[in-house]
Amino acid sequence: MSSIRCKYCGLTNFVDAVVCKRCGNPPWRPETKKPPVRFSFYTLLVFAVVGVVVYYAIGGFESSMSKVNADEANRQAIQQKDNPNGLSRSEYDKQRAGQYGGAVRNSNSLNEAQKHNEELKKAIDDAK
Repeated sequence: MSSIRCKYCGLTNFVDAVVCKRCGNPPWRPETKKPPVRFSFYTLLVFAVVGVVVYYAIGGFESSMSKVNADEANRQAIQQKDNPNGLSRSEYDKQRAGQYGGAVRNSNSLNEAQKHNEELKKAIDDAK
C-alpha cells in the first residue's frame, strides 16, 4: 500500500485517509486557485509597437514597389520611343552597333590609335 505524508505535520498516513491522524487536517494541502492571468498594459504596448512596425514596413514596401513599377514603365516608354521600328532586342542592338561602328571608323583620332596599335603589334611579333 502507498502512503501520503501530511503537508502540515509530516506524519505518514494511508492514501485513503481523509484527515491526518495527528493534526486532523487533510494530509494534502488544498490547491489554492491562482488568480487569472490578466492582460497587462505592457503586453498591449508590445502588440501596438509590433503592429506599427509591421504597418510601416508594409507601407514602405508598397511605396518602393510603386516607385519600381513607375521606373519600369518609364524605361519601357523610353525604349519604345528609342526603337520605333519594332525590332527585337538583338536586331536593335546590331543596328545600334553598326551605327556606332561607322562613327568609330570615321574618327581620325581613333584611326591613328588603331594604326599605332597595329605597328606595336607588328614590332612585337618581329622581336620574337
